[in-house]
Amino acid sequence: MIILKLRQAGERANHKRVERLYTEARLRADYGKEENMSTDKSTKYPLEQVSAKTAILLLNSEYLAERHDITSPESYLRLSVSASWDPIYESAIVKVVFEATAEQAGSMKSYIEDVDIHDDIDSGIGEAFEAAFSEVYPDADGVGIGGTSAKVKIVKK
Repeated sequence: MIILKLRQAGERANHKRVERLYTEARLRADYGKEENMSTDKSTKYPLEQVSAKTAILLLNSEYLAERHDITSPESYLRLSVSASWDPIYESAIVKVVFEATAEQAGSMKSYIEDVDIHDDIDSGIGEAFEAAFSEVYPDADGVGIGGTSAKVKIVKK
C-alpha cells in the first residue's frame, strides 16, 4: 500500500525504500498486494445497489420482522442502509439507521441496545446483506461481513 501512495504522490519508490518505510512504521509488509489492486472488491462490486436491496429485504422479509416486532410502522419512520468496503479485510461494513421521532426513539433505542436482541439484529442485517449481494452480483463468490451496526437517529416528523 505504501508503494501505491508514493507513486500517487509522484515520488520514486523501490523495494528497499518501501521495506524501510514499513519497518519504520512497524507494519508488516505484504509484498505483491500492489499488483492485485485491480481485483479490489471495492471497485469491482459497488455497494449502492446492494445497500438499497438490503433495506428492501429488511423491511419486507423475515430478517427483522419475524425475529422481532421491529418493522411495525409505529416503531420508527424510516430505515436506511449504508455499506462500505473494509480494504484491509476485503469485507463489507454494513450500517443500518432507524429514523424515529423522539417518542419512538426511547423504546427503539433501548430495544436495539439490548445485548441479546442486538446480536440477533446484527445477524439479521448480515444475512440480508449477503442475500442482497448475491442478488445484485450473482457471479460473485459471495461477500464477507466485517461488521454490522444498528442505531436510532431522532428526527422531526
